[in-house]
Amino acid sequence: MLAGAWRWGIPLLTLFAGDCFGHYMGMAGFGFYYVPSMVCNYVGFASMIGIGMLMSRMLDQSSSTDFAPWGLVGFGAVTGSIAFFLISNFGAWLDPILGYGAGFAEIIRCYAMGLPFYRATLISDVMFGLGFYATYQFAAASVSNWERRAA
Repeated sequence: MLAGAWRWGIPLLTLFAGDCFGHYMGMAGFGFYYVPSMVCNYVGFASMIGIGMLMSRMLDQSSSTDFAPWGLVGFGAVTGSIAFFLISNFGAWLDPILGYGAGFAEIIRCYAMGLPFYRATLISDVMFGLGFYATYQFAAASVSNWERRAA
């Protein structure tokens, strides 16, 4: 729902701030580690933003009286989650510390090893996506009602 550069800046700066904090605190899984893997994480996160922007354009064109917007939000959350999974796990495969070898079988093994983590990611992406959309719709309706009463 953010406009312009804020759509990219706020999420990516928040991710970067979290990595800075995690690195400073020595938290496992946070911070700055193997650069190609980190680039994949940021590209995966950016792909989620891009998918969100596409879904936002589609939401603007849909009727607010039907359930299509909710389906678009859910579809966008699932699509973004899949994109992030594929891109970030490619980065995990590149990371020599994780011990994956070269070749197609090894990248498939890397994706298979990531599936237990993906379940929680997918559930949280859908729940948060729908939750944020519901919160936005509730706030927009409340402001609209307030403006009508004030007029």
